[in-house]
Amino acid sequence: MKNFMKSLRVLLVGILCLGVVAANVSAYILSGYVRVNASTTPISGVTINLSGSGTDTTTTGLGGDYDFTVGAGNYVITPVSASYSFSPSSRAVSVSADMFNQNFSGTPVSVDTSSPTAPGVVRDGTGSSDINSTTSTSQLSANWTASADAESGISGYLYAIGTTAGGTNTAAWTALGNILTVTRNALSLSVGSTYYFSVKSLNGTGLTSAAANSNGVVVVSTTDVTPPTTPGAVRDGTGTDISSTYSTGTLSANWDASSDPQSGIASYYYAIGTAPGAVNIIGWTNNGTNLSVTKVGLSLTYGSTYYFSVKAQNMIGLESAVTNSNGQYAAQINVGDTTPPTNIAAVRDGTGADESATTLTTQLSANWDVAVDNESGVSAYYYAIGTTPGAVNIIGWTSNVDNRSVTCTGLSLVYGSTYYFSVKAQNGASLQNSVTTSNGQVVLPAPADVTPPVISSLSAGSLTATSANITWTTDEAATSRVEYGLTASYGFLTTLDASLVTSHSVSLAGLVVGTQYHYRVISQDASANIVTSADATFTTSASTSVTTYTISGNVRDSNVNGISGVTVTLSGSASASVVTASDGSYSFDVTAGGNYTVTPSYGDYKFAPASRSYSNVTSNQAYQHFNGNPQLPFEIKGEIKVVNPKIDPEKGEKSRISYMIGNSRTPDTTKTEHVTIKIYNVNGEFIKTVVDENLPYGGHEALWNGRNFSDEVASSGVYLVRIEAGEFKATKKIVVIK
Repeated sequence: MKNFMKSLRVLLVGILCLGVVAANVSAYILSGYVRVNASTTPISGVTINLSGSGTDTTTTGLGGDYDFTVGAGNYVITPVSASYSFSPSSRAVSVSADMFNQNFSGTPVSVDTSSPTAPGVVRDGTGSSDINSTTSTSQLSANWTASADAESGISGYLYAIGTTAGGTNTAAWTALGNILTVTRNALSLSVGSTYYFSVKSLNGTGLTSAAANSNGVVVVSTTDVTPPTTPGAVRDGTGTDISSTYSTGTLSANWDASSDPQSGIASYYYAIGTAPGAVNIIGWTNNGTNLSVTKVGLSLTYGSTYYFSVKAQNMIGLESAVTNSNGQYAAQINVGDTTPPTNIAAVRDGTGADESATTLTTQLSANWDVAVDNESGVSAYYYAIGTTPGAVNIIGWTSNVDNRSVTCTGLSLVYGSTYYFSVKAQNGASLQNSVTTSNGQVVLPAPADVTPPVISSLSAGSLTATSANITWTTDEAATSRVEYGLTASYGFLTTLDASLVTSHSVSLAGLVVGTQYHYRVISQDASANIVTSADATFTTSASTSVTTYTISGNVRDSNVNGISGVTVTLSGSASASVVTASDGSYSFDVTAGGNYTVTPSYGDYKFAPASRSYSNVTSNQAYQHFNGNPQLPFEIKGEIKVVNPKIDPEKGEKSRISYMIGNSRTPDTTKTEHVTIKIYNVNGEFIKTVVDENLPYGGHEALWNGRNFSDEVASSGVYLVRIEAGEFKATKKIVVIK
């Protein structure tokens, strides 16, 4: 019995010691900042990779700061950015307590600052031929020719859909990968309306091109049995109705639009005859959706009257009734006219006063002074566009009838090039004056936004013993963040609110009673221009006697194991949020008599109960547990990360490509997918295949040694890593240096 009791004591001591050891497992803070060349200028958006006893990844905030929560162990911290090189390149640390000031200094590297070219042609539909109608009221498709960027390559495209060219009222700008086609579903399209795709490219440094637009697709009804309305009036001439013409070879007309609310107008047809409704001069001819026409090369007879007839056709092929003009009489001109019209005094680039530059890459305009011919009159103006004075290499000589201004669309203009309009007039005897040329307008990129927001109306309000609310306004939409502390050195930084707003409000909690705080606010606009306010102060109110209670519990899985990292939110009489510890525990301190709701949230998990509510709290609320389980199917199809995106192959360096097939949290390793990883240069040329095989779901790695199919070292520059695994497709960058 004595030996048994001695053994029992040893066993109990051992169990107690194990409990103490388990209770002493701690989490530590590992943090620092990244700044430019050891200055005070922070570098935000730097990827910080943690490896060693544990792995994690985070991104530096606006203040250049980062932090990890880790257990005791040995770690390596490595900053990664395509825009900076870092000193040191990594830090190896042994953690047994909180470790701060694990800082890095970043030196900027050369960055692509020029925008990519715009997509050349945007076609409605999925094929190489543009479509002009669809019967679907929920789906639209488009495809386009590729853009180019010789510096950082094309990383993807953005598209939008609107009911006008360039509009975004149907679908706002949406990011795509590096693909040249898109199909948008779940739309609410109106029969008879026309929808336009706008597309712009995105290069490797995030710069976008000018937008290119499709020519539109109209939604038609498959049940349309009624023809379009008849054109309201057909006018002879190019403007108001004329009764006669001196030309023996040209006739013009214009008309009011028809309508068809079910399937829309597909085209207008016109004919010309010597009696109303007759077609003996020109038979029925398709004029597209244009509401005017000028027909040249005719042989008109003096003394005869000529009539235009016009009808509309809808998308189903049904035609309206015909509308006729009231005719124009071919009057004899002065056949003795042997002199051309007077020369045009000036041709102005633009729609009004002369413009020397434009930021548009698809449109040019010009206007000019009148030419005079007192004998046979001016019958038409002709214009052309070229890249040198008098040249016609962009648009050849084109009749503008008797209009003295023109806007040409659908052009493909080049930044830095100058474009010139040339104009001449022709009289009734077909004599032309000398050409007058504009002084040209150069195409320039739109100036970049380099002006930060302006902060005003900064104040601290709703002060209590432990909280305050900071408000301010900006003159443009921007993000919200507050830096605060007991001195002007601050020390605390709120979570970034990335919403772009002009009225800002950030709440501070957990403050010290009756204490003065320094604070300043930080806002960043959509062009990454950052502004920081001057220092300001507020003082929390004196302490008041408040009774508090605790709401606490655990978040557990189906095996009653704690789930760490779950965000638990408190709402109601007070607002707060915490993240569960390694054992799944959480806790809130609340004020007596308050009404509260506690809600857990964690990725694709579902919790039971979904939330817990408390009314008029008068005691501690313990054991308020939640059970969580992951939900299927998962939306995540895969992930890809290039761990070391800059390599020198001649030094034997390799890029490590880490990728995940299936859901990143709980991959189904019983499934397989055919995976290809290929390397391309920025011109889209195929360089090498890195992976081409069936692989199980889960995490994998591959290496690229910076060489091509012939085992030759690739040229210095940016290369694109393209992964395809079932529905998952993504592209990353690798920079090769020598």
